[in-house]
Amino acid sequence: MNLGKVGFIFDSGAFAGAYSAGHIKALEAKGIRPEFVQGVSVGVLAAGRLLSTGWDVGKLEKKWRDVEKWGPMSIFDRNWTGLLRRAGTSSLFNNEGLSRLLVDDLDTDAILNSPIEFQMVTFNEKRHRHQVFSNHEQGFRENPKLLKSVMLASVAMQGFLPPVMINGEWHSDGITFRIGKAIRAKCDTIFILSNSRLGMRPQDDTGTMRWYLRFILETQLASDLLKIRDMKEAIHRGYDLVENHPSSAFDGVRSIQRKIGRRIKKLTGDLSGVVTGDSLDNIFIPHRVVFLTPSSPIATLGAINFRQPDPRNSYPGDISSAIEQCSVLSEDFWSKF
Repeated sequence: MNLGKVGFIFDSGAFAGAYSAGHIKALEAKGIRPEFVQGVSVGVLAAGRLLSTGWDVGKLEKKWRDVEKWGPMSIFDRNWTGLLRRAGTSSLFNNEGLSRLLVDDLDTDAILNSPIEFQMVTFNEKRHRHQVFSNHEQGFRENPKLLKSVMLASVAMQGFLPPVMINGEWHSDGITFRIGKAIRAKCDTIFILSNSRLGMRPQDDTGTMRWYLRFILETQLASDLLKIRDMKEAIHRGYDLVENHPSSAFDGVRSIQRKIGRRIKKLTGDLSGVVTGDSLDNIFIPHRVVFLTPSSPIATLGAINFRQPDPRNSYPGDISSAIEQCSVLSEDFWSKF
């Protein structure tokens, strides 16, 4: 497989981020690692842990299974007294559990010194736009503690977790990735580890859903539209789209630039091959966006809830199920490369 410079994008999704842990296992089994990483929301925590541990996929999986064991209340405290006390504040929950369990133990030095560029996407509430931070910025060298503040900001789901003050401005959940940054970083193959299927609506009657589920659903659908827009832009700019579960959202999307670019690259490669003796396979690197999604989304694996293991019926738990279903990619999928 000729992948060129590889980039990984870890998508949002709160507890559904467990799907990406499975996809990382599948990519690791093929020996695929990135030179560029971007994370948004829960994706920042997953990517940060991998860089913190020298890309130890087993430790990322273990952390997710620990979360499953601790339960959703370890992150989102549902104590009614606390909820009532916070009713007049900026968020329904605080981020103390999130920070204590998933952020405080990260090795900041390992992240800052990693040769892999690690981008973190937040939403700047003052400027009303996304903001992308990089672990290679000088500001983090001068103030390493700021890195964890940015990570907490990126996962601060609006209304549910408090925004974080960064350099005098409030930042919160970035919600969706910025694929253009990976393109500008000259990534040839961009793997997007998505935690949902684009445009999938629940089978239940949405009009009877609880208020927070309705809010999360509409936020997810709005996020899907932004993802589709970004990915179409990548296709227009000459990137092939490879999906493990093809979506109709990209039917008919083509790029003239792709055809012209390929002809130029092939011609250049042929001429270079004559001079150097190299084969075209070693010279030509196709540009691809690889969109990985869960095969069977788990309905009970929500943004602020999930089912824990149940020994009575041998159910392993939502998080374990999510990891396992994504930890293997079919040979049919790999044949698309």
